[in-house]
This record gives sequence, structure tokens and C-alpha cells, in this order.
Amino acid sequence: MNIIISGLFLYPGKVGGSENYLYNLLNGFSKYENIEIVINNKINYKNNAIKKFKNKLINVKINRGFYDLFLSLFLRNTKNYDLIFSPNYVTSLFNKKIKKVTTIHDLRYLHYPSLFTIRKRIWLNISNFVTLAYADKIICISNNVKNDLIKFFGAKYSSKIEVVYNPIDFKRFNYLNKNINIKIPPKYIFSVTSNYQHKNLLTLLRSFNKFDNKNGYKLVIAGIMRGKSYCETNYLKKINNEIKRNNKNILIMDYVSDEYLGYLYKQCTLFVYSSLFEGFGMPPIEAMGFGKP
Repeated sequence: MNIIISGLFLYPGKVGGSENYLYNLLNGFSKYENIEIVINNKINYKNNAIKKFKNKLINVKINRGFYDLFLSLFLRNTKNYDLIFSPNYVTSLFNKKIKKVTTIHDLRYLHYPSLFTIRKRIWLNISNFVTLAYADKIICISNNVKNDLIKFFGAKYSSKIEVVYNPIDFKRFNYLNKNINIKIPPKYIFSVTSNYQHKNLLTLLRSFNKFDNKNGYKLVIAGIMRGKSYCETNYLKKINNEIKRNNKNILIMDYVSDEYLGYLYKQCTLFVYSSLFEGFGMPPIEAMGFGKP
């Protein structure tokens, strides 16, 4: 079977869990030679997982979702492919001869609609309806996501839904072979998060600031800290105020490389994940893999 995988949603260092989901899968798929990856020719992909396969370049001029939706039309010689795998919720229309498998990571926009623009909610709804109608198989990364799909869209789609948990690839934390030059405190509580409101970072900061810190712990946070367009301005102000209250003990690192992330997992005292909602949530599994409470 010849498979083509859409990597058009990848923006290195900006996508988060779904990006690592695909990288981890690709590392597991590396023994197969009959796989191609569609990528945006305007982006420099440095991750080695991408380089293991033949790349098909597309000149993305507008929102990448448009290209995913009509990927069958953008692919030349579609007879060369038996299956299109879409790892991030958008299923390609047309060309029924090609099997289509799509992963849906969560339905957060239906649980927290106020955190999404109307335009984004409409797009996500259309994408999910297209996937449910046209995908031959839908991968949900947890039973919770599967139950959500059935709850919001109906049980008639349950026969094509499969639960396959997220792959965790510890080889990507290859810090032992790197010269890590990073200043971190000797004792610290670690969290991988972002300032999306459902990640509940504000509660984590408030809790740490109330913590009776007799032993001198620091709070180290790694993740993608985004701009105002991704959450309410007032919420961002509250986060910044909590950081300013205790900036000597709170270290915000923003996005870090896999090697640095592995090092931070390895050296921390304990790991905290304050998120209110996840499709799966890989960081707690990664922390446990490092033996951290």
C-alpha cells in the first residue's frame, strides 16, 4: 500500500502536541519505504522524522486547511497512492478510489466555544462533518474523544471510529548525546503548558505563589506562550501579574527543543499538569517515563 501523509499543518515550534504526534508516528513508520509526506515548500523543516521520507512539496499560498481539504486535487498522479492519512482533523474531499484515514485530537471548540472565533468554530465544524462523512476510518486519540464525537455528531459514525492512543517517543529526548548549556535551579517544579485558557496556567501560578516554599523550589514552565489573539487579554494580564509577584522563583522558558525538554524532565523534582481539558495529554506520560512524580 502506498501512503501519502499530510504534514501541511506543521509549523515547527508552534503547533504543540499534534506536531509531536506526527513526528512520533513518523519515527515509528521509518521502516516503511512506501510513504510520502506532503509539506509546505515555504517552511524549513529541521526535524529528522520528516527527512526520513520522500517529501512532496506544495506551494501553500493561503490557509493550509484549504489545501488539506482539496488535497486530492493538488496531488498529481493520484493513481500512485492507495491511502491519504491526515493527522490533524481535515479530510480530503473527492477521489473515492483513495482510502482516507484522519485523526481527530479533540472537540475543544465545542466545550469552550468562547475561546474560539466564530469563523474558527464554523471551520472546525465543517471539517469534522467532512471527516465523519468522507473518511474511511477516523482515529481518536482517546476514548474521551470518541465519546465526544458520538455525543455531538451521532452514534451512526461509531463503526468507522477507532481509538489509538498517542505514540510517545522517548528517543526524541536525546539529551545525553548533547552538550546542554542551560542554567536551571537545583530544585524545581516543572510544567509543560501554554497560556491557552484551558491549560489553566493561571491556577498553577496562583497555587505556586500560595505554596509554603520553605525548601526554596522554583517553578519552571516550558511551552508555547502565545499572543493576545489566543486568549482573553484580561486573562493574560492576570498571568503576567502572578509572574511579577514571584518572578525570582518563576522561570518561563517558552518553547524549547526536544533535547532541552528531555533535560528539564530529567532534572525536575516533580511534574505538574494543570490542564482542564485534553484530547490525550502527552506530557504527563513523558514525565512518568522519566520516573517523575
